[in-house]
Formats: sequence, structure tokens, C-alpha cells
Amino acid sequence: SAIMYPAIPSGVMKDACGYMMADFHEAIGREVALRWTEDSDEFEEDIVPVEFCEKVGVCREGHKPMTQSIRESSLKNEAMKKEQEEKDKEKGSKKRRKKSKEVSSEDTDDD
Repeated sequence: SAIMYPAIPSGVMKDACGYMMADFHEAIGREVALRWTEDSDEFEEDIVPVEFCEKVGVCREGHKPMTQSIRESSLKNEAMKKEQEEKDKEKGSKKRRKKSKEVSSEDTDDD
């Protein structure tokens, strides 16, 4: 069996990475090669991920990184879940109050 490095994505993320590399490997290769070409303006420059991705055409200006989209989606789902739990809790307490009123009115009917 293959040993999986935990930092390497799996599933859909791995597929997306594969498609991106297939589409942009030449542009990425050219940009990386400039970093070790002594007469290039980019020689020994650091690769800044967002700038690099925009330059090779992977990222479009204004697009969010996938991790940010996932994080925002997760936060939104958590907020919706919490809101639903609060609504369910509120419904439960209303039912208990209504049931309590019914029981107390039955007690007074016996008098």
C-alpha cells in the first residue's frame, strides 16, 4: 500500500490539484525556472503564493483561496446549526410552558 503524506490532500482536493497541475504545469515551470536563472529579474526571489498563482493564471483577481471558501462555509454551517438548535430549544420551552398551563388549568377545574 502507498504511504500517504498527511499534508497532501486526498479525494476531491487531490483530483483538483491534479487538474490544476495538468493545466498549468508549463506556466508554473517557467516561473520556477526564472527563480534560478541568474540574468532574470526574478532570480532568487521568493515565491509569494497569491502573487505567483495570479501571475501563472491559476488564481483570478478577486477569487478566494479554496481554504478560505471552505472555512467560510464551515463557519456558516456552524452558525446555521447553532441557530437551529436555539430555535429547537425555544420550541421545546414553549411546549413545556403550554403543557404546564394545561396541567395547571386542569388542576383548577377540579375545584
